Amino acid sequence: MDEKDQTEALASKPKDDEAERQRGQMTWNQAVVVGGLAVSLPGMLFGPPLFGMVLDDYFGTAPWLTLGLLVMGFAATVYNIFLILRRVKLMN
Repeated sequence: MDEKDQTEALASKPKDDEAERQRGQMTWNQAVVVGGLAVSLPGMLFGPPLFGMVLDDYFGTAPWLTLGLLVMGFAATVYNIFLILRRVKLMN
């Protein structure tokens, strides 16, 4: 098989991502995005309230900074989920 035949054979095969989409499977790009979501969610949900507890203890303002940062962390988490799901949808 010469170089031209090899190039034509490669060009005629669908890419791996396209073949996986046709079979209804998740592509590697989508898997990485979803994996990133799974790693970042706990930090976005639990990090701000824990930081708020430390600040409340330091300033003596309990529970206001904890509650405020809890709401902000929840809002940021929802927004991040929206962005990631939109990105996964655009990959299709």
